[in-house]
Amino acid sequence: IEIPFPQHRTDFEAELAIVIGRKIRNVSPTQASRYIFGYTAAQDISDRTIQKA
Repeated sequence: IEIPFPQHRTDFEAELAIVIGRKIRNVSPTQASRYIFGYTAAQDISDRTIQKA
């Protein structure tokens, strides 16, 4: 991934993303696991300089 403004403060981290298999609403935490389709890796990249502007 190219960082367009290398002089800016850029934070990044790996995350675990949960993929929900269908549309749901008003599901309790105990019922939520029934709707998980799978898991995948995600990457969060934030330009803190722009974010604080």
